[in-house]
Amino acid sequence: MRVADISISDLVTEDDKVLAQKTWTTVEKLTGLPDAGLHVLDEFTLEDFGQLGLAVITSDDFRTAIQNVVSLSSSLGERFKFVLEDKQPTPYIALIELEAKHKYTHHFVDSTIAMGIFLSRVALGKSSFGVYRVNFTHSGFGVRKRYEQRLGCPCRFNQPLNSVEFAAESLCLPMPLRNKQLHETLLIQLQTKLNNETNLVSRTNHAIHQMLTQQLWPNRQRVADMLGVGERTLLRQLQKAGTNFRDIQERVLEREAIRLLKAGFPTEKIAESLGYAGSSPLARMIRRRTGKALAELRKNSET
Repeated sequence: MRVADISISDLVTEDDKVLAQKTWTTVEKLTGLPDAGLHVLDEFTLEDFGQLGLAVITSDDFRTAIQNVVSLSSSLGERFKFVLEDKQPTPYIALIELEAKHKYTHHFVDSTIAMGIFLSRVALGKSSFGVYRVNFTHSGFGVRKRYEQRLGCPCRFNQPLNSVEFAAESLCLPMPLRNKQLHETLLIQLQTKLNNETNLVSRTNHAIHQMLTQQLWPNRQRVADMLGVGERTLLRQLQKAGTNFRDIQERVLEREAIRLLKAGFPTEKIAESLGYAGSSPLARMIRRRTGKALAELRKNSET
């Protein structure tokens, strides 16, 4: 607090709006990121969007692209959903929170909107950027100008919905990416990326199994070294592929443990061969993943 020149009294208030403003100011002083939710704009390329990217570049017009993105964005799951309101004069996409009892920081919403803005820019090109205005339910916190500069359109705060409004005429615009040569090139790049992510899961699975046969504990660093990638790169790419290292690791260990149980090996010997310090941690992993005890799995394999 001293480094940021902030005193505790700066945060003492009974007014929620004042507290929100003071908290926001504190975050800005401590992090230097007054628009942290929009920094995704500096990090993405079209290829990072996988199937969403494919939905954009294969659409005939902007309206179809939006409809495809909304349809595929159910990956937000139980937290939020997108709703497209194709109304005149300003059609819009709203980001609806499904679980009001949960409180999320506005950075999550802002970053999601920023990703949508990014896709819109890619879809239409900067010269015909079709976003008319962005609405946020949270307070402005004095960042209106910065948000408008980064998003490239007017912004309103304290609104009923988090939404992105489009210029009606932009929905009918043909997609610049319909250029056949460019479209095919991007499609190949995206498909290759998706295939590589799938192959990485398979290669990680194989590397873990291979280490077990060599009596080596398959930790993240060893597996990354075997695959010829950095550890952080491995973890990030597995996350993009919809999984994580621990799940793949335990899936291999579970499968191997069950195989050895069926072969009649003693429990302690199985635990030792799989790198566990005794049968108890192995048993906990198996129960967590299968809901069954080792003895139960052995009995099932004998019947």
